[in-house]
Amino acid sequence: MKKLCALFICLALLLVGCGKSDYNDYVNSLGGVDISEAKVVSSQDSHGGFHGDGVLFVSFDCSDVSDSALEGIKSWTAFPLSDNMQHVVYGGFDDEISIPGITNGCYLFHDRHSDAVDPADDSKLFDRYSYNFSLLLFDFDTNMLYLIGVDT
Repeated sequence: MKKLCALFICLALLLVGCGKSDYNDYVNSLGGVDISEAKVVSSQDSHGGFHGDGVLFVSFDCSDVSDSALEGIKSWTAFPLSDNMQHVVYGGFDDEISIPGITNGCYLFHDRHSDAVDPADDSKLFDRYSYNFSLLLFDFDTNMLYLIGVDT
């Protein structure tokens, strides 16, 4: 009986692991860059509650990613960050988000809130009671890419 129970637990864990989303594919679909050769340096995800609220934060080392794969970054917004993005990244929006200072970079904001008129516009971000957005930041000096996903 114990072996059967242990087998069931292993099977359940295997199935849960198979359902895990691939961060690299998400970045590719959102930002138009193929980072399949990038290494995930760190990741944390507090999603999973009853409503799926939480914060996703992933950092990627893109040193081994070819320049041609990162070509889509050219269409992103160059630094400096907007005031709202500055608050999200460096202003204490969430204590779990820790990104070193980026001076030579670019970013892509995507507002997934149902009230968003233009998904690329962050000007109304803090005029709502909830947040649903994704943010990609790329540091040209360190070849690091950061993904932030917020759902409240």
